[in-house]
Amino acid sequence: MHELWRDRLLIDLARWSFRWRKPILITSLLVAVASVVLTVYGLGFASDRNALINTDLDWNQRFINWRTSFDLGGDLVVVADTAGRDGQITDTSRQRARDAMDQLGQTLRATAHIDEVWWKLKPEDLGPRLLRLADTQTFNQAIAHIDTAIQALAITDLDAFLTIRPQADDIAALDILPTLLDALAERYEISPRQPLALEEDLLADIDSATRYLATDNDRLLLMTVRPARDNASLEPFEDAIRTIRQQIKTLRVQHPELAIGLTGIETVESDETAAAVRDATITSTVAAILILLLLLVSYRGVVIPLALATPLALAMAWTFGFTTLAVGHLQIISVVFTAILLGLGADFSIHLIAALMRRLPANRDITEARYERAVVSACRVAGPGLITGALTTALAFGTTLLTDFTGVAEMGLIAAAGVMLALIATLLTLPGLLWYCRQHLATLSRHRSGRSPQSPHDPPRTTLAWLPLVLIITATAAATWFTTQNLRFDDDLIRLLPRHVESVDWQQRIVRDGGRTLWYGVSICDSLEQARERTRTLRNDDANLIGELGGIALLFPPDEAQRLEQLRARHQQITACPRELDLLPQDPQQAFDRINTLVSLALTTATLADITSDAPWIDQTRQAARRWATMHVSISDNQRAAATEALRADLINTRARMHDWLTAATDTTPLNPNEIPQLLRATFVSDTTPQQYAIEIYPRLPRGITNALDPHFLPRFVEHLRTIDTDATGVMLQVYESGRLIRRSYLFAGILAFVLVYIVVALDLRSLRDAALALLPVFIGMVFGATLLTLFKQPLTPASIIGLPLLFGVGVDSGVHLLHRYRLHPRVTWPGLTDGTGWSIALTGSLTLIGFGSLILADHRGMAGLGLLMTTGIALTLIACFTVIPTLLRRLTPRR
Repeated sequence: MHELWRDRLLIDLARWSFRWRKPILITSLLVAVASVVLTVYGLGFASDRNALINTDLDWNQRFINWRTSFDLGGDLVVVADTAGRDGQITDTSRQRARDAMDQLGQTLRATAHIDEVWWKLKPEDLGPRLLRLADTQTFNQAIAHIDTAIQALAITDLDAFLTIRPQADDIAALDILPTLLDALAERYEISPRQPLALEEDLLADIDSATRYLATDNDRLLLMTVRPARDNASLEPFEDAIRTIRQQIKTLRVQHPELAIGLTGIETVESDETAAAVRDATITSTVAAILILLLLLVSYRGVVIPLALATPLALAMAWTFGFTTLAVGHLQIISVVFTAILLGLGADFSIHLIAALMRRLPANRDITEARYERAVVSACRVAGPGLITGALTTALAFGTTLLTDFTGVAEMGLIAAAGVMLALIATLLTLPGLLWYCRQHLATLSRHRSGRSPQSPHDPPRTTLAWLPLVLIITATAAATWFTTQNLRFDDDLIRLLPRHVESVDWQQRIVRDGGRTLWYGVSICDSLEQARERTRTLRNDDANLIGELGGIALLFPPDEAQRLEQLRARHQQITACPRELDLLPQDPQQAFDRINTLVSLALTTATLADITSDAPWIDQTRQAARRWATMHVSISDNQRAAATEALRADLINTRARMHDWLTAATDTTPLNPNEIPQLLRATFVSDTTPQQYAIEIYPRLPRGITNALDPHFLPRFVEHLRTIDTDATGVMLQVYESGRLIRRSYLFAGILAFVLVYIVVALDLRSLRDAALALLPVFIGMVFGATLLTLFKQPLTPASIIGLPLLFGVGVDSGVHLLHRYRLHPRVTWPGLTDGTGWSIALTGSLTLIGFGSLILADHRGMAGLGLLMTTGIALTLIACFTVIPTLLRRLTPRR
C-alpha cells in the first residue's frame, strides 16, 4: 500500500514541478535569497570550545565553573631561551634574553588586541612577606643577607658600618660602597636636597632587582599575555596572536642569536584552527577542480553540471537559513556540514538525471508531453531510492541529537536538515531545469548504450555460487573481531597537528629544557586550610605521577616549617634592635669628620681589594671618593652643617625603614592570598563569594613521554588524581573526558543509527533480508576500512572518528538504490545495477572519493586521517556495491 501512495506522490510531484517550473524556480530563488540575507545578519559563530559539550555534565560544569570563577584570561605564553646558540648560558646570553623580553613586553602593552602582559615582578610588586615563597637557593641567600642586615641594625657607631658587610672574603659584596659614597656626596652637593633612601641599597641583596618569570631551572624566560577576545571570530585570539608574532619576528631580526617563540594552549588551538582552515582551502580547491573535470567529462559539457549544481546551491542557502533559525550559530564541528551537503546533495541530482536520460528519445525533437512522461517515469523509478536514501541518511545524522556532545549534535541536526532540503530542492526544481537542457540530455543519451533496462532472464549459476557468500561472511566476521580487539583511540590532540608547528615545538621545548609542561590538572578548595591539607596530600603521594604544584600551593612551600623556624629566630633578633637610632655625634663638625673618616675607610677597603680583584666597584669607589674630596673643599661651613643635619635625619629614617622591612620579611603569621600580586592571585583565588582556591597540579612525565596528553599516560594521571580529589578538573581532565565522550557518543549514535536505518529500510522494502543486503555495502566498507587502519597501526582520533557517521550516512545511500533497482529488474546479469543505477553509483562514489581523498593531502594530521578513513571506507563500499551485492542477489534470485 505504501508503494502505491509513494508512487502516486512522486508522479504528481513530477508533473506539478514540471508544469509550474517557472513559479517554482522563482519562489525557490526568492527563499534562497531571503535565507542568505537572514544568514548574513543572524548567523553567528560559537568559538568557545567548551560549548561543544553538554553543560549539564558534571565534569564539564566543574571545568566551566573553574574557567568562569577564576580570572584565567587567555593562555598565550612567550618563551625566550637564555642559552646561546651553543646551548651554554652566560651572563651575556641571559641579559640578552631579559632585554628582549623587556622590549617585547613594553611594546605589547601599548598594542591593540592585548589586555595584559606579565613577564617580571618588581620588588614593590612582591613585598617582604613573600620572601618565604622564594625558591630554595634564593631563600637561603636572603637569610644570609638578613643576618648581615641584623648586624647593621645592631651597630651603634657609623665607623663600624664596613665591618657588617657580608663575609670579608666576599669581594663582590662590597659593590655597595660607590653607591653609598655617591649618596653622601650628593647630600652635600645638591640643593634643594631630597631625602636619601639608603635602605634600598642596603636591602638590595635581599630584595634584589626584578625577578623574571621563568621555568624551574631558570633557563627559559616566560611571558604571559592576556589577549583581547573576539567572540565573533572563528578564532577569538587570532588578532592578538598575529600581533605578538609580528613583534617576535622583529625581535629575531634585531637579535638573530636569540631563540624566542610563542606557545600556550590557546596558541596551539589557534594554530590547529589555522592549519585546518588552510588545508581545507587547499584541499577544497583541489577537490573542486577534480570534481568539475569529472562532471565535464561525464556529461560532455557544462550545461548539465550547471543544472545539477542549481538545486544544490538552493539547498545550501536554505540550510544556512534553517541553521540561523534553529541553532543560531556555527562552530568548529558543525561548519563541516557544507562538505557533507556538497557530496550528498549532488547524489540526488545524478541519480535522477541518469534515470531521465534513459527515458528520453535519442533525437532532439522532444515535446513537452514526451518530456513530461519521461520525467514522471524517471521520478517513479529513481524517486523511491532517493526518498529512502535521504530518510536513512538524515536519520543516521539525526541520532547524534541524542548524545551529550553538543557540537556533534548540532552538526547532525544541520546535516540531516540539509539532506532533506537537498532532496526537496532536487525534486522541485531539477525536472523544470532539465527541460531547458533537453537537447544536451538528448545528445548525451545517444552516447549511452543500453538505455533500456536489461531484458529479464535467469542469471547464470555455477557450482561455486555459494563460495562468494561463504567467503564474504567469513571475512567480514573475522575483520569485525580483529577490529574490535585491536583498534584503539588516541585522544592526543597534539598528534593531530601538522608536524613542526612552532607553538607545539616550543611547548615540547618547555618540557625538554624547562622541565615543565603547560598542561595541568586543577583541584578546587573551599578554604585555605583545605588547600594546605590537599597540598600536603598531593606532595606526599608516592605514585610518581604528580610533579610540581602551582596556584594556591605556592603559599605552602614543601619546607615551610623549616623556613618559618629560621624566620622566627631572626624576627626575635630584629625586634630586639631599636627601630630609630642616631649614629652621628651631636656636634655637626664632629659628625662631618666622622663621615669623612668613613669615606677614607671605604677608599682603603677598595685599595686593599684591588690587590686580589678587578671588580668594577673598586674604580667606582675611587671615583666616588674623588667626588667627595672635590665637594669637601668647596662647601661652606653653613652648608656643611645644614647638610649634616639633613643626613642625620636620613640615616635615622633609613634605619627605621630597613627595620620595618626586615620585621615584615621575618613575620611568620600566615600569609593572606591578598598579599600576592593581583595578576598572579587572580588565577588561583576566585572572585566569588565565598572565595575558592585552585591548586595547579602538573604531571610528572615518565621517561620516553614528552607530551602530557599521551594516551599511555593521560588516563593513568587522571584516574589517579581522582583518587585524591574526585572533583578535580583542568584542561588535562577536560581533554580526557572529551575523548571518552566522543567515543561513547559515536558508538551510541552508530549503533542506534544502524538499528533505526535497518528498520526504515526493512519497512520500505518489506523484507528483512533485502534490508540487510542494502546495508551490507556500507557495513563492509566501515568494517574493512577500520581493519586496514588497524593493520597499518593508525588509531582513531577525535578528528577521524567523525568519519564513522559520515561514512554510514554517505554509504547507506548506494545500497538502498541497489535494492530498489533490483526490485524493478531482478532477473538480469548484474542485478541492482540496471537503468543507470550502476553508472550513478560509480559517479557519485567517485565524486565522494575525490572530495574526501583530497583531505589526505592536508598537513593537518587529523584531517589527513579523516580523509584516509573516508576514502578507504567509500572505496570498499563501492567495491561491495559492484561485486558482493550483485553476486549475492544473483544467488538469492529464484529461478522462474
